[in-house]
Amino acid sequence: MSSTRFTNGRDGFLIIDKPEGVRSTASVSAVKRALGRGVRVGHAGTLDSTAQGLLIVLVGKATRLCRYVMDLPKSYLGIVKFGVKTSTDDGTGDILSSMDDDPFIDRGSLESLVPSFLGIRMQRPPSISALKVDGRRAHLVSRSEKLMELPLRPVFITSLKVQDVFADKGEATIGVVCHKGTYIRSIARDMGDMSGYGAHLSSLRRISTGPFDVSDGVSFSEGMDCLDKEVLSQSLLPVDFISRAYRSYEITRHEDLGALKNGLPLPLSTLRPIKNDEAWCCSRAVVTGEGLLSVCRFRFEDDRCYLVPETNLLMESPS
Repeated sequence: MSSTRFTNGRDGFLIIDKPEGVRSTASVSAVKRALGRGVRVGHAGTLDSTAQGLLIVLVGKATRLCRYVMDLPKSYLGIVKFGVKTSTDDGTGDILSSMDDDPFIDRGSLESLVPSFLGIRMQRPPSISALKVDGRRAHLVSRSEKLMELPLRPVFITSLKVQDVFADKGEATIGVVCHKGTYIRSIARDMGDMSGYGAHLSSLRRISTGPFDVSDGVSFSEGMDCLDKEVLSQSLLPVDFISRAYRSYEITRHEDLGALKNGLPLPLSTLRPIKNDEAWCCSRAVVTGEGLLSVCRFRFEDDRCYLVPETNLLMESPS
């Protein structure tokens, strides 16, 4: 059976290049209005309103793939401003401390901090965040009462690079590759604390999530109310684009198609591998067949590897 690309203009991933100053929820609402009533729309990974860049909007049946997109590594470019510490760890908050003059920072001293951030580390989220503490949003408590010190949480940072240093302005551009739950604002704050100058994140742009890249994004340059339904439909990446992120396989036997549809495990040996240039995440695999896309987990039993379906999308084959 040949692999099916599920291009139908109704279900898929819409790549948005979100501008600064626009909330993620507002972006999703604009897409929903443009596509019309009855269309399921969501997103995979919130961007703060002060941030810009990649926002993956899930349309139709692609909404069921949200968690598999969220599991993918994300890359960011950020500008860290040293010498000023704020209540929000970005440029919108109250100034907690500041130096009279911009500190003179050098690349070597900043790069010496990098190993402390890599791998699985404990990170303290910003006090102004959407996390819940005792059932209340941290940002609501911190704004109405006093700044909360949130508990440390484990995060996974794959890469942190000091890309540019503007010593005369006390700024540095950093590139970060990390996984869900990581706050780039916290990285900037902690770099400032470790340097002794204090710091906050003055700018942030998300570049990619796994194989999804902002360079493929639809722009809001003409305003959110000017989105065209036909243009958005034509811009949808098909649901099996997710197979670029995971190990992917193709069904070769008709009986295996029925087995997957019924939630039964398949021996990996019966499936044909589809070549991937790079698998961004190895915790799951994607199996495609005629009108079926199945996201599966691995199971090892009696020296054999099986793929067990977790999420099945049944689609009409393209005409």
